[in-house]
Amino acid sequence: MQKQFGTAGFGYAGVDLYAGGTLTAQNIIAVGKLKAGDEAMVYGVFSQRARPIEKGLADTLEKAGLKVDRLEITQESNSDVSSAACRC
Repeated sequence: MQKQFGTAGFGYAGVDLYAGGTLTAQNIIAVGKLKAGDEAMVYGVFSQRARPIEKGLADTLEKAGLKVDRLEITQESNSDVSSAACRC
């Protein structure tokens, strides 16, 4: 069943991820860290339907009047988060 339904979210138990992204953005705005006219970057996996938290965050920031740059995580970084660390 996991193989057949895995890409549709089978087996996940937890918070609605789009709502989680929305709530995160709403709280950032509520505490005054970002406001209409500001610019924000959201780094995430926008290409995977099963990962909507980034979309909820970006959509909510845009609805609040922010300019949002959506930066897609590479598959390499998605598989190994340490590869995304800045080596400045």
